[in-house]
Amino acid sequence: MTKRRSLIPTLETLEGRDCPSVDAFVVGHTLVVRGDDADNTVTITDDGLGAVSADIDGTTVDGTDIRRINVQTRDGNDTVTYTASASLSASRNLGIDLGKGDDTFTMDAASGITSGSLNVSLHGHQGDNTATITLGTIDEGARALLQLHGGNGDDDFSATFDGELNGKLALDMHGGSGSDTLAGDITVAEGSTGKLAAFIQGGSGSDDLTLNVNDGTATTGETSLEFFRAMIQGGSGNNTVTSTDNVTVKGKK
Repeated sequence: MTKRRSLIPTLETLEGRDCPSVDAFVVGHTLVVRGDDADNTVTITDDGLGAVSADIDGTTVDGTDIRRINVQTRDGNDTVTYTASASLSASRNLGIDLGKGDDTFTMDAASGITSGSLNVSLHGHQGDNTATITLGTIDEGARALLQLHGGNGDDDFSATFDGELNGKLALDMHGGSGSDTLAGDITVAEGSTGKLAAFIQGGSGSDDLTLNVNDGTATTGETSLEFFRAMIQGGSGNNTVTSTDNVTVKGKK
């Protein structure tokens, strides 16, 4: 007679395979910060020379010779803060994707730009988002491009420049859908010789649009900047528009 052996199944414990829900790392000259579906807090500090540190909910990373900073916070009501502790003297590309949720972005570059370029691309997507941008003096040969795009919610965006403009400054602000509050406040110091292009556009909602350009070079009524263009373009809603006399206003009010 052949005896059959019975097999008793057992479970083997495997090593952990857990992955962090948030992450921050450096690849080459790029610093990357990734959030999750929770309410993330991101803090980025830039010394202006390329040394950048970032923290997201206690996860930190430091990098040198950083040229690009990419932030993706995904869902949740997130807060992102970028601070340049000194004048930027190396080019920086800053990409901020806030994802879903009621998010807040703050950028403090009041120390200005000595050389190179600062390119900021902000996308709000869904939710009622808030963005506050502060920028100082831009030296000859330097430039700043600020592209701020809202999403489907009621966004509140503001951008402020105050200082000498001997390089280039371009502001491009779009509200998207929703009833948005968009404001540009630009103060150009006397003696500046650079280039300025500022554009604020509403969307499909009833927006509050403001663009004030205090041109200190226009002591005789005409600007002394090499290039000057400032415009508000109303969207399809019933908008409220506030501007200085040197700003062209088009579209519905």
